[in-house]
Amino acid sequence: MGTIDRRSACWAALGVLGLPLWREALAQQSRAVRWSPLERRVVVIPGRTLVVPLEEAPPSGEEPAVAWGSEPSKSRLVWFTVSTAQNLPVGWLPPVGLWSAEPRAEDGRRGFWALLVEADPRARGRPLRIEGRTVPTAWVVPPPSSIDAARLPPLTGAPAARATLITALAPVMADPFLRWRASLVLDRLGDPPTARAQASSDPVDMLARQNEDRWRVAIDTLSRDDADLAADLVARVSVVISSPDGALLPAWSLEESGLGALRDELLNPDSNEGRRASRARAWLEADAPAIAWVIDDFGGLSGAGSLATVAIANPSRTHAVGSLAPEGDAARNPTRIDGQACAVLRVARPTRTAEPGGPSRVIARAGGWTRPLNLVGAGLPASPPGLVIGPFLEQWTLASWRAGAPVAAPGAHAAAALLTRATDGPSWWLFIECRYPGLAAPPAEVVRVHAGPRDGDSTVLSVGPGAPDGPPWRADTGRWSAAVRVPIDRGADSVLLGLEHVRADEGRSSWPRAMMPGQSRGPGRAAIDLTRWGGLGAND
Repeated sequence: MGTIDRRSACWAALGVLGLPLWREALAQQSRAVRWSPLERRVVVIPGRTLVVPLEEAPPSGEEPAVAWGSEPSKSRLVWFTVSTAQNLPVGWLPPVGLWSAEPRAEDGRRGFWALLVEADPRARGRPLRIEGRTVPTAWVVPPPSSIDAARLPPLTGAPAARATLITALAPVMADPFLRWRASLVLDRLGDPPTARAQASSDPVDMLARQNEDRWRVAIDTLSRDDADLAADLVARVSVVISSPDGALLPAWSLEESGLGALRDELLNPDSNEGRRASRARAWLEADAPAIAWVIDDFGGLSGAGSLATVAIANPSRTHAVGSLAPEGDAARNPTRIDGQACAVLRVARPTRTAEPGGPSRVIARAGGWTRPLNLVGAGLPASPPGLVIGPFLEQWTLASWRAGAPVAAPGAHAAAALLTRATDGPSWWLFIECRYPGLAAPPAEVVRVHAGPRDGDSTVLSVGPGAPDGPPWRADTGRWSAAVRVPIDRGADSVLLGLEHVRADEGRSSWPRAMMPGQSRGPGRAAIDLTRWGGLGAND
């Protein structure tokens, strides 16, 4: 038989025998992938319902055979889906997704398939089998019910601040991938009974409890290796900062991927004490050891001139020494900053700038950490036709605060003002304009004008629909406007001004500095030079 004839015979044999076997092999491989967990090793806690996310979507309605070893187990296939919450008020924490579990996938919605498997304690140590395929598992002991709070900074605050914190954590408690953080904070607060979610048969709750349990097991494992290192980790992942005005604000990093790798290492049965400690320290060292921001560029006057006011937050468990100084000068005003607290420091504004025409800067320090902070320039000139005031900056959020990057108010809520001098006299006026979505001006909206030093005697003027005793205002399509006389002495050469816009959507923006939630004495101030109007002094 020639070569061509032999090749034809081989293909004929494959057509009769090999092709069906090949098809069956592919089908088996497809089924294996379909039921493959997303996790390389599934962590199992006895007595809990195991939630096993899957790599690939199975055919609708198909249920796999699940067993612990040779013993069949109850299981259920569900589709976890998440949608974006709509019309949420502006908040400190980022909005969370709205999670639900359905028996079938919904077109166009993000999500994943998962198996719910009962982890009977009697099955401990047995392998998990899905469709006959063994899934790598790690059985761990149930987690402790609470953390070692004695090693952590106490979360102290006024009852109103504690209540506001618990309210802010409520959406986080509903997110299955974030609840563990909020749960640790509630532990540190003393676990208020009304704040803790009750166990339920809802698959979303099961997923949340699984993630929380795994974190608690991971922390307990590290604690048995090194109790102080575990306390450092717990303090940082559940950090709540007491702000300068008394608000209790979650201040943790929003970067989750590194935390996921850390948890996996802490739960890895093949790891050891050295590897676990090394991974935990690496994560702690990568996280920001302090956060600093300018509260006020012109907080008041001293013998040396204007003072800049800066806050430094210490997210660590232990205290740090903070200081503030003009750029190029030695550290001044050394101040102890307790663990998970803030310190407010003031320093005379520098008389020189980092570069010609550039902003002046101060250097904030906490331990070995430093951060340069730009200050608003002195003497913003009010010259014809007027000084444009804006953009207004949104109230700090956790994301913008940690990044040190305030953002402008969104266009639908933008605000601006113009400081100008009256044509018939020496008085000064602010023309204010604010946008709003919808057809009617929000009745509660208001702009507050702060004239004078933030740390001294100042005047507050309220303008807008929410200021019944304020000056007249008028509404056009999508915007309202008003004019208010600024109380400036006839002989003054300058004025300190700060403006805040309080909106109907519970948001707040301000100028020249962003404000923290709960900031009670108004925004920082900018110094405005009044001597530049047409080359004439304020007295002319």
